[in-house]
Amino acid sequence: RSIYESHLVATAVQQAFSLFPVEQALAWVKEQVELDRFQASIGIEQAAARVAAAARRIGLTGVETASLPADGSAHWWTFRAPVSWSPKRATLRIPSLAGGLEIAHYPAMPCSLAQNSATRARTHARLVCLTQGSTADDLSGAVVLVSRSHEHGSWNDIVARVEQSGALGLATDFRSKDRGAESPEQVGRLELPAGSRIFAFSVTPKDLDGLRYAAAVGLQLEVEVELSSRKSSTPLVTGVLACEGSEDEIVIMAHLCHMRPGANDNASGVAGLLSVAQVLTEL
Repeated sequence: RSIYESHLVATAVQQAFSLFPVEQALAWVKEQVELDRFQASIGIEQAAARVAAAARRIGLTGVETASLPADGSAHWWTFRAPVSWSPKRATLRIPSLAGGLEIAHYPAMPCSLAQNSATRARTHARLVCLTQGSTADDLSGAVVLVSRSHEHGSWNDIVARVEQSGALGLATDFRSKDRGAESPEQVGRLELPAGSRIFAFSVTPKDLDGLRYAAAVGLQLEVEVELSSRKSSTPLVTGVLACEGSEDEIVIMAHLCHMRPGANDNASGVAGLLSVAQVLTEL
Protein backbone atom coordinates (compact mmCIF):
# COMPACT_ATOMS: atom_id res chain seq x y z
CA ARG A 1 0.00 0.00 0.00
CA SER A 2 1.36 3.42 -0.91
CA ILE A 3 1.85 6.25 1.55
CA TYR A 4 -0.93 8.12 -0.26
CA GLU A 5 -3.39 5.23 0.15
CA SER A 6 -2.47 4.86 3.83
CA HIS A 7 -3.09 8.57 4.32
CA LEU A 8 -6.53 8.30 2.67
CA VAL A 9 -7.49 5.39 4.92
CA ALA A 10 -6.27 7.18 8.07
CA THR A 11 -8.16 10.34 7.09
CA ALA A 12 -11.37 8.39 6.43
CA VAL A 13 -11.10 6.63 9.81
CA GLN A 14 -10.53 9.93 11.61
CA GLN A 15 -13.55 11.45 9.85
CA ALA A 16 -15.70 8.50 10.86
CA PHE A 17 -14.59 8.75 14.49
CA SER A 18 -15.33 12.47 14.55
CA LEU A 19 -18.84 11.91 13.19
CA PHE A 20 -19.72 8.85 15.32
CA PRO A 21 -22.91 9.77 17.28
CA VAL A 22 -21.86 8.56 20.73
CA GLU A 23 -24.79 10.01 22.68
CA GLN A 24 -27.29 8.86 20.07
CA ALA A 25 -25.79 5.35 20.10
CA LEU A 26 -26.21 5.17 23.88
CA ALA A 27 -29.81 6.38 23.50
CA TRP A 28 -30.47 3.59 20.99
CA VAL A 29 -29.05 1.02 23.43
CA LYS A 30 -31.27 2.41 26.22
CA GLU A 31 -34.32 2.17 23.95
CA GLN A 32 -33.73 -1.52 23.36
CA VAL A 33 -32.83 -2.66 26.89
CA GLU A 34 -36.17 -1.36 28.16
CA LEU A 35 -37.83 -4.25 26.29
CA ASP A 36 -37.78 -8.00 26.80
CA ARG A 37 -36.72 -9.07 23.33
CA PHE A 38 -37.57 -12.76 23.42
CA GLN A 39 -37.46 -14.36 19.98
CA ALA A 40 -40.92 -14.24 18.39
CA SER A 41 -42.45 -12.02 21.07
CA ILE A 42 -44.37 -8.76 21.26
CA GLY A 43 -41.26 -7.20 22.83
CA ILE A 44 -38.97 -7.99 19.90
CA GLU A 45 -41.62 -6.72 17.46
CA GLN A 46 -41.65 -3.42 19.37
CA ALA A 47 -37.85 -3.33 19.34
CA ALA A 48 -37.78 -3.94 15.57
CA ALA A 49 -40.27 -1.10 15.04
CA ARG A 50 -37.93 1.24 16.94
CA VAL A 51 -34.96 0.11 14.82
CA ALA A 52 -36.92 0.64 11.58
CA ALA A 53 -37.97 4.14 12.68
CA ALA A 54 -34.36 5.04 13.53
CA ALA A 55 -33.15 3.67 10.17
CA ARG A 56 -35.59 5.90 8.31
CA ARG A 57 -34.61 8.96 10.35
CA ILE A 58 -30.92 8.59 9.50
CA GLY A 59 -31.62 8.31 5.78
CA LEU A 60 -31.68 4.62 4.85
CA THR A 61 -33.95 3.83 1.93
CA GLY A 62 -36.27 0.90 1.35
CA VAL A 63 -36.60 0.23 5.08
CA GLU A 64 -38.85 -2.80 5.55
CA THR A 65 -39.76 -5.16 8.38
CA ALA A 66 -40.38 -8.74 7.31
CA SER A 67 -42.37 -11.07 9.57
CA LEU A 68 -40.85 -14.54 9.58
CA PRO A 69 -42.76 -17.64 10.77
CA ALA A 70 -42.78 -18.43 14.48
CA ASP A 71 -44.34 -21.87 14.64
CA GLY A 72 -41.23 -23.93 15.35
CA SER A 73 -41.38 -25.76 12.01
CA ALA A 74 -39.52 -23.50 9.55
CA HIS A 75 -35.77 -23.91 9.09
CA TRP A 76 -33.06 -21.55 7.86
CA TRP A 77 -29.89 -23.59 7.35
CA THR A 78 -29.44 -25.26 10.78
CA PHE A 79 -31.61 -22.74 12.68
CA ARG A 80 -35.13 -23.81 13.64
CA ALA A 81 -37.74 -21.04 13.86
CA PRO A 82 -38.71 -20.11 17.44
CA VAL A 83 -42.24 -20.42 18.80
CA SER A 84 -44.29 -17.34 19.65
CA TRP A 85 -44.07 -16.60 23.40
CA SER A 86 -44.88 -13.28 25.10
CA PRO A 87 -45.17 -13.16 28.91
CA LYS A 88 -47.47 -10.60 30.52
CA ARG A 89 -46.93 -11.19 34.23
CA ALA A 90 -45.94 -13.90 36.67
CA THR A 91 -45.70 -14.14 40.44
CA LEU A 92 -44.31 -16.57 42.97
CA ARG A 93 -45.29 -15.87 46.59
CA ILE A 94 -45.89 -17.50 49.97
CA PRO A 95 -49.32 -16.13 50.97
CA SER A 96 -49.10 -17.14 54.64
CA LEU A 97 -45.87 -15.20 55.35
CA ALA A 98 -45.67 -11.44 55.97
CA GLY A 99 -49.04 -10.80 54.40
CA GLY A 100 -47.92 -12.55 51.23
CA LEU A 101 -44.14 -12.79 50.82
CA GLU A 102 -43.26 -12.24 47.17
CA ILE A 103 -40.31 -14.31 45.95
CA ALA A 104 -40.40 -13.45 42.24
CA HIS A 105 -42.40 -11.08 40.08
CA TYR A 106 -42.27 -10.60 36.33
CA PRO A 107 -41.89 -8.02 34.79
CA ALA A 108 -40.67 -6.13 37.88
CA MET A 109 -37.77 -8.58 38.25
CA PRO A 110 -36.02 -9.11 34.88
CA CYS A 111 -35.08 -12.74 34.09
CA SER A 112 -37.23 -14.08 36.95
CA LEU A 113 -39.49 -16.03 34.58
CA ALA A 114 -37.88 -18.66 32.34
CA GLN A 115 -38.39 -18.27 28.62
CA ASN A 116 -41.08 -20.61 27.21
CA SER A 117 -42.71 -21.14 30.62
CA ALA A 118 -46.25 -22.54 30.39
CA THR A 119 -49.23 -20.46 31.43
CA ARG A 120 -50.73 -21.19 34.85
CA ALA A 121 -53.88 -19.71 36.39
CA ARG A 122 -53.44 -18.61 40.01
CA THR A 123 -52.78 -21.83 41.91
CA HIS A 124 -51.77 -22.88 45.42
CA ALA A 125 -49.32 -25.74 45.42
CA ARG A 126 -47.07 -27.65 47.77
CA LEU A 127 -43.30 -27.27 47.64
CA VAL A 128 -40.96 -30.26 47.19
CA CYS A 129 -37.16 -30.29 47.15
CA LEU A 130 -35.66 -32.34 44.32
CA THR A 131 -33.37 -35.13 45.53
CA GLN A 132 -31.78 -38.14 43.88
CA GLY A 133 -34.46 -40.31 45.44
CA SER A 134 -37.47 -38.17 44.46
CA THR A 135 -40.15 -40.20 42.68
CA ALA A 136 -42.78 -39.00 40.20
CA ASP A 137 -45.39 -39.37 42.96
CA ASP A 138 -43.33 -37.08 45.20
CA LEU A 139 -43.17 -34.35 42.54
CA SER A 140 -46.57 -34.65 40.86
CA GLY A 141 -48.69 -31.51 41.24
CA ALA A 142 -45.94 -29.68 43.16
CA VAL A 143 -43.57 -26.81 42.57
CA VAL A 144 -40.13 -28.40 42.64
CA LEU A 145 -37.16 -26.67 44.26
CA VAL A 146 -33.88 -27.31 42.45
CA SER A 147 -30.50 -26.35 43.91
CA ARG A 148 -27.78 -24.98 41.65
CA SER A 149 -25.78 -28.03 42.70
CA HIS A 150 -25.19 -30.14 39.60
CA GLU A 151 -25.80 -33.43 41.43
CA HIS A 152 -29.18 -33.70 39.70
CA GLY A 153 -27.68 -33.56 36.20
CA SER A 154 -27.69 -30.97 33.44
CA TRP A 155 -30.37 -28.30 33.15
CA ASN A 156 -32.04 -30.17 30.27
CA ASP A 157 -32.07 -33.40 32.31
CA ILE A 158 -33.62 -31.61 35.28
CA VAL A 159 -36.32 -29.98 33.15
CA ALA A 160 -37.20 -33.30 31.49
CA ARG A 161 -37.39 -35.09 34.85
CA VAL A 162 -39.61 -32.41 36.42
CA GLU A 163 -41.93 -32.26 33.41
CA GLN A 164 -42.29 -36.03 33.11
CA SER A 165 -43.17 -36.30 36.81
CA GLY A 166 -46.34 -34.23 36.38
CA ALA A 167 -45.04 -31.32 38.49
CA LEU A 168 -46.49 -27.87 37.85
CA GLY A 169 -43.10 -26.21 37.54
CA LEU A 170 -39.89 -25.43 39.35
CA ALA A 171 -37.97 -22.70 41.13
CA THR A 172 -34.19 -22.73 41.09
CA ASP A 173 -30.98 -20.76 41.58
CA PHE A 174 -29.49 -22.82 38.74
CA ARG A 175 -27.00 -20.99 36.51
CA SER A 176 -24.91 -22.17 33.59
CA LYS A 177 -21.33 -23.18 34.42
CA ASP A 178 -19.77 -20.69 32.01
CA ARG A 179 -21.21 -17.54 33.57
CA GLY A 180 -18.32 -17.00 36.03
CA ALA A 181 -18.57 -15.03 39.26
CA GLU A 182 -21.92 -13.31 39.80
CA SER A 183 -23.57 -11.27 42.51
CA PRO A 184 -25.53 -13.41 45.00
CA GLU A 185 -28.41 -10.97 44.43
CA GLN A 186 -28.50 -11.82 40.71
CA VAL A 187 -30.81 -14.42 39.21
CA GLY A 188 -29.70 -16.61 36.34
CA ARG A 189 -31.18 -16.57 32.86
CA LEU A 190 -33.28 -19.69 32.25
CA GLU A 191 -34.82 -21.15 29.11
CA LEU A 192 -37.24 -24.05 28.77
CA PRO A 193 -37.87 -25.98 25.55
CA ALA A 194 -40.50 -24.47 23.25
CA GLY A 195 -43.94 -25.85 24.07
CA SER A 196 -42.97 -26.78 27.61
CA ARG A 197 -45.79 -27.94 29.91
CA ILE A 198 -44.18 -26.49 33.04
CA PHE A 199 -43.06 -23.06 34.24
CA ALA A 200 -39.75 -22.15 35.83
CA PHE A 201 -38.74 -19.25 38.07
CA SER A 202 -35.18 -18.07 38.59
CA VAL A 203 -34.49 -17.03 42.18
CA THR A 204 -31.45 -16.03 44.24
CA PRO A 205 -29.70 -18.59 46.50
CA LYS A 206 -31.08 -16.72 49.53
CA ASP A 207 -34.65 -16.93 48.25
CA LEU A 208 -34.22 -20.60 47.42
CA ASP A 209 -33.18 -21.18 51.05
CA GLY A 210 -36.38 -19.42 52.13
CA LEU A 211 -38.44 -21.66 49.83
CA ARG A 212 -36.70 -24.74 51.26
CA TYR A 213 -37.71 -23.62 54.75
CA ALA A 214 -41.30 -23.13 53.56
CA ALA A 215 -41.26 -26.65 52.12
CA ALA A 216 -39.89 -28.09 55.38
CA VAL A 217 -42.69 -26.56 57.48
CA GLY A 218 -45.43 -27.41 54.99
CA LEU A 219 -46.25 -23.93 53.68
CA GLN A 220 -47.96 -23.65 50.32
CA LEU A 221 -46.85 -21.50 47.40
CA GLU A 222 -49.07 -19.27 45.30
CA VAL A 223 -48.07 -19.13 41.65
CA GLU A 224 -49.48 -17.46 38.53
CA VAL A 225 -48.12 -17.18 34.98
CA GLU A 226 -50.03 -15.15 32.41
CA LEU A 227 -49.01 -15.13 28.74
CA SER A 228 -50.29 -13.02 25.89
CA SER A 229 -52.72 -14.79 23.58
CA ARG A 230 -51.50 -12.77 20.58
CA LYS A 231 -49.25 -14.73 18.23
CA SER A 232 -46.03 -12.93 17.35
CA SER A 233 -43.55 -13.34 14.53
CA THR A 234 -39.80 -13.07 14.16
CA PRO A 235 -39.08 -9.60 12.71
CA LEU A 236 -36.27 -8.83 10.27
CA VAL A 237 -35.53 -5.15 9.59
CA THR A 238 -33.67 -4.29 6.38
CA GLY A 239 -32.60 -1.00 4.81
CA VAL A 240 -30.24 0.22 2.09
CA LEU A 241 -27.57 2.91 1.97
CA ALA A 242 -27.05 3.54 -1.73
CA CYS A 243 -23.59 4.26 -3.13
CA GLU A 244 -23.28 5.81 -6.57
CA GLY A 245 -21.05 4.16 -9.15
CA SER A 246 -20.87 0.71 -7.58
CA GLU A 247 -22.86 -2.49 -8.07
CA ASP A 248 -21.16 -4.30 -5.19
CA GLU A 249 -23.03 -4.89 -1.94
CA ILE A 250 -21.74 -4.94 1.62
CA VAL A 251 -24.06 -6.46 4.21
CA ILE A 252 -23.83 -5.24 7.81
CA MET A 253 -26.02 -7.06 10.31
CA ALA A 254 -26.72 -7.40 14.02
CA HIS A 255 -29.15 -9.43 16.14
CA LEU A 256 -31.68 -8.00 18.54
CA CYS A 257 -33.06 -10.84 20.67
CA HIS A 258 -32.29 -10.91 24.38
CA MET A 259 -33.92 -10.71 27.79
CA ARG A 260 -34.24 -7.31 29.41
CA PRO A 261 -31.92 -5.62 30.37
CA GLY A 262 -29.27 -7.41 28.27
CA ALA A 263 -27.27 -5.06 26.03
CA ASN A 264 -24.27 -7.00 24.66
CA ASP A 265 -23.86 -8.10 21.95
CA ASN A 266 -27.35 -7.45 20.68
CA ALA A 267 -28.66 -3.97 21.57
CA SER A 268 -25.13 -2.53 21.42
CA GLY A 269 -24.57 -4.23 18.07
CA VAL A 270 -27.76 -2.76 16.63
CA ALA A 271 -26.84 0.69 17.99
CA GLY A 272 -23.39 0.33 16.45
CA LEU A 273 -24.90 -0.69 13.11
CA LEU A 274 -27.25 2.33 13.07
CA SER A 275 -24.36 4.60 14.05
CA VAL A 276 -22.19 3.30 11.19
CA ALA A 277 -25.09 3.89 8.79
CA GLN A 278 -25.48 7.45 10.09
CA VAL A 279 -21.74 8.15 9.71
CA LEU A 280 -21.73 6.81 6.14
CA THR A 281 -24.82 8.87 5.29
CA GLU A 282 -23.12 12.04 6.51
CA LEU A 283 -19.90 11.20 4.65
